[in-house]
Amino acid sequence: MEKEKLWTKEFLLANGIQFGVNLGYFMLYSTIGIYTRVLTSVEFYVGLVTGIFTFASLLTRLISGRLLERFPVKGILIFGVCLSLAASTGYLFSDSVTILLCMRIANGLGYGLSSAAIATIVSSMLPPRRLLEGLGYSMMFFTLCGAVGPSLALNLSHSDAQQFDKVFIVTVLSTVLTAVLVFFLQRGQKQSPKETNGTSNDEKNLQHSFTLATGIFLVLTFLLAFGQSTVVACLNLYALDNSMGNLSLFFIIFAVANFLVRLFMNPILQILSERVVFIGITILLIGVYLGIFFADSAVWLYVLAVPFGAAMGFYYPLLTTKTIKTISKLRQGTSNSIYLASEDMGFFVGAIFWSAVAGVLGGYRQIYFIAACLAVCMLLIVLCYPTILQRWGVKEDVW
Repeated sequence: MEKEKLWTKEFLLANGIQFGVNLGYFMLYSTIGIYTRVLTSVEFYVGLVTGIFTFASLLTRLISGRLLERFPVKGILIFGVCLSLAASTGYLFSDSVTILLCMRIANGLGYGLSSAAIATIVSSMLPPRRLLEGLGYSMMFFTLCGAVGPSLALNLSHSDAQQFDKVFIVTVLSTVLTAVLVFFLQRGQKQSPKETNGTSNDEKNLQHSFTLATGIFLVLTFLLAFGQSTVVACLNLYALDNSMGNLSLFFIIFAVANFLVRLFMNPILQILSERVVFIGITILLIGVYLGIFFADSAVWLYVLAVPFGAAMGFYYPLLTTKTIKTISKLRQGTSNSIYLASEDMGFFVGAIFWSAVAGVLGGYRQIYFIAACLAVCMLLIVLCYPTILQRWGVKEDVW
């Protein structure tokens, strides 16, 4: 059987747009705390300004599923990118925490709509038999943002709040370029009758709502993002407090490891079962968080970036694919939205929770021990969920 084509011009263009949509998010999510700390000198606001973006993005997930199924996806993508552009411009005038919070909310709303739209476009253009592989490659662009964004922001600002105008300007420029790319995208028009004529009534009615399997994968996604937020939102502050310097190299190493794992993910999954991989990478996460807890130098953190990148490189494509496949393929807008909602919730709660805990405990070191405990909870879920689903007669994959 001839292998279905994956790397098309539309796929590359869509992933270029996905890179642009996420670049500004990563540039600011990891570094806005540095700017906020100087602006307010209150640790609570550091977490609030970081997390309010994700909360606003989460709000859009409540309606984006219906919007993506009723209106042209490209139109929603354009609206979201334009809203992000307006907010990015507003950062240049954010000389008070009130204005900064308003811009973060607007940016979060725009990001929520645009990220859900482009994720739906990407997943809908992938051949069903190559969904995991395609999403794995697509997430490499997302991972690239996770390296380029924080590194670019840190090197532009030199961790100095007085130089953050440079970061805001680059965010504006990247959003403008993304808006230009969107207009060249052909995919994302409203679904045509041809796309649904060949679908049986049974398939149309199959799994139009959550199942227990959906819920389990959403919980895992939440816990994964909740734990990862200790690194994405707090690691730079942890490094500053412990005189470890600029950690931009950490994010680069993380991205390289993440990227390489995606290249070998499918051969590894053919040799090992998904269950074995799930268990292995969860144990790896526990070790990484404990390693950061005991770290006493930047070099030690750079070493830990490798297994951390590898674990995340496996986890996100697997959870995305599993969540999408628990709901009918005709409702990819909804399945992408709820998956992204659980991820957003994890990052939102994490950004505020970890800052608050650090303020109470007098530093960021202790939060990594708590993150390791969360990973232990994930391991218990991974070990038990197949038995639970079997007992209740729930399928993991409906298509």
